[in-house]
Amino acid sequence: MKVLKDQRLFSIVPLFLFLFSPESSHTSGPSLEMVGKIINFIVLFGGLGFLLRKTILKYFEERIALTKKELDHASHEKEEEQRRREEIVRRYQRLDEELAKIRKDSLRQAEERKKEIILLAQKEAQRLRDLTGKEVDWLYQKHLWSLKKYAAEMAVKLAREKIRKDLLTPTHHQLIQKSIDNLEKVYEKFSAR
Repeated sequence: MKVLKDQRLFSIVPLFLFLFSPESSHTSGPSLEMVGKIINFIVLFGGLGFLLRKTILKYFEERIALTKKELDHASHEKEEEQRRREEIVRRYQRLDEELAKIRKDSLRQAEERKKEIILLAQKEAQRLRDLTGKEVDWLYQKHLWSLKKYAAEMAVKLAREKIRKDLLTPTHHQLIQKSIDNLEKVYEKFSAR
């Protein structure tokens, strides 16, 4: 039935073309000529549309399918982008929490490190005090020993000088004489007995 309709349409088309051909336009007015051109235009493009109907339909169906596919793809990408954006927002919110946690941990570690440094400084100060005390004691003992040695040497030197002085002076002879006299008296007492 559709084929019959198409054949009737094609049988009518030549009539319109014949009626509005350029030869007949000399006798008719400008408005009729314009109507003929419009009808020719409609018939020409209608015929082309009819002949290319399947191809055009196929083309538009493919374009529609491609557009739907692109829309689906764009929708999928939009959803994916929305998920990524939400993930970024969640990460950003957690970032504040993480920063607060890191800051808290940093302060705690800094306080622990400060205590360690103070303890190490106290130990080092005590070690330096002990070392300084030992060094002072060692220097004291060293100088005390040097001083005792010097004092002993000076005492020996002074004693030698005094002995030399005493031996070389006339009192030394007197002492010797006196000692001899005392020894004689003691001898006489022993011999008289």
